[in-house]
Amino acid sequence: MTGVNPSLRHHEVATRLRALRLDAGLTMKEAAERLECSVAKISRLETAARGVSPRDVRDLCVIYGADPEEAAGLIEMARQARTSEWWEEYPDERFRSYIGHEADATSILSYDSGIFPGIVQTREYARAIILGVAERIGADTLDKRVELRMRRQEILHKKDPPRVHVIVDESAVHRRVGGAEVLYGQLSHLLDLARRPGVTLQVIPFAAGAHQGLNEAFTLLEMADPIPDVIYQEVGGRIEYFRKDKELLAYRRLIDHLRATGLGHDASMALIEEVSQKYSF
Repeated sequence: MTGVNPSLRHHEVATRLRALRLDAGLTMKEAAERLECSVAKISRLETAARGVSPRDVRDLCVIYGADPEEAAGLIEMARQARTSEWWEEYPDERFRSYIGHEADATSILSYDSGIFPGIVQTREYARAIILGVAERIGADTLDKRVELRMRRQEILHKKDPPRVHVIVDESAVHRRVGGAEVLYGQLSHLLDLARRPGVTLQVIPFAAGAHQGLNEAFTLLEMADPIPDVIYQEVGGRIEYFRKDKELLAYRRLIDHLRATGLGHDASMALIEEVSQKYSF
């Protein structure tokens, strides 16, 4: 294991415990009876809905007849999952989970039909977006949200950064979020990022007309095994996660459509460069 991410270790343990139970041919009820706990507890342990203690992992590994070496590894992961990362202090539990996954993702694909995704926003652009969509927000809360967004972007500068693929509708390129100067800074920042290896940029041009991504915004996080890939989406102010194979397949088909509809990387950069020149000072 490289780099300890408690949130991801938690999910790894949950995934492996479920696999071990199924390999042992036990139902949740049978596992609960042997551990002398409720079926609900087994369910929570296997879905990462609650923390798992090293002791529970040890006992379940014995019950499931796990290989001693694998059991030792899972117990160590359970210990690591009890440590904390900087985002663990964030009050929104569902978004904490997203940040944890994002920090360990091998690939991040973000699509938005109206604005540039948070992972590539400048500080000024992020501030303008947050102010624009919030009905009421205090200065302190605003500063914390902007700082959170900036800190998330630290993963782009680590030794082995994730692959990043950003797809936006052309409306995002022209929308003057924060005014002309802020937009120019955002477009320039995006062009700098797009010149890095492992970063792909696509713009769906106005000429494409109606397409399947209109009014959509989502992020696909691809994870290293055994963590399943996940789609993150905000729907009506609520955070939604989609992990089931059927759900992921539907989104991958949408992504294929968006990729085919959008301009290529170089053409997208040329379009953004052309628009940015209108706002250069």
